[in-house]
Amino acid sequence: RASGVRFLVGKSFARIFYRNCINLGLPALIAPDVVDAAEPGVTLALDLEAGTVAIDGRRFTTQPLPPFMREMIDAGGLVAWMRQQLVRA
Repeated sequence: RASGVRFLVGKSFARIFYRNCINLGLPALIAPDVVDAAEPGVTLALDLEAGTVAIDGRRFTTQPLPPFMREMIDAGGLVAWMRQQLVRA
């Protein structure tokens, strides 16, 4: 995230890597068709709510993230999400 990466798209991820991404607030999406369609220099845009990734305007459906994972990503990661939960309690 610090280097400007806003999300990851892959054909698959190791479970621990995937969960670490979510814990850091970095969406990691499993979408083999997006990986196959992407080429160097293309622009990817993520719509997490709609569950789509666009490559230069061409839309692909992705596997939706569960609501609690979206909450963590929106909060900025697991630590920020936990802080919000503690304030609410």
